[in-house]
Amino acid sequence: VLTIVALYRSAIFPFAYATDFGAMQPLLNRPTGLYLIITALLIWLTYKKPGISWPSERVEQKSFFGFVLALMSFIYLNIEIASVFGETGKPFSLLTHGRLSHQLGYSLGWLIHAIIMLAAGIRWQIVKARQAALLLIIVTSFKIFLKDLWSLGQLYRVASFIGLAVIMMLVSYLYQRFLTKMGEKNENQI
Repeated sequence: VLTIVALYRSAIFPFAYATDFGAMQPLLNRPTGLYLIITALLIWLTYKKPGISWPSERVEQKSFFGFVLALMSFIYLNIEIASVFGETGKPFSLLTHGRLSHQLGYSLGWLIHAIIMLAAGIRWQIVKARQAALLLIIVTSFKIFLKDLWSLGQLYRVASFIGLAVIMMLVSYLYQRFLTKMGEKNENQI
């Protein structure tokens, strides 16, 4: 319970102290250090061997902390993107205020986060992580198609379509190559 309360407090910190957080230098500040420490701690909790003191039999310790790690890293990623693109001296906000660079920063960050989750799901054979990664890729693709691309000029729009196509082919390649190998291993074991 204390862990959940601490994670909640760390996630709402920029909003509770929006003026102070907005005045900080992006990336090289104390909250970013705190976020890195919390993320490292969640990675350690996810990969450590389950202890006898885990309170739930229905939910695995590894699954729980893996979910919390993915959620909190996504929240911290959005906070850091907003702090980088935020206006100095103004209160912190996740809103883009119509700025294209800020919108594209969110899209790129979400795609990178989804690809890392997909790679982790493939590597450690976690189906839910792969499903969440694919869902995030789909949501991000819709955001790019429906919001971001229409703000670009013609040449940039073409380059963005090509970049998005390359990313989709990479995801498809990763999914096909590594999951077919896993399926073949499972068939050979039976």
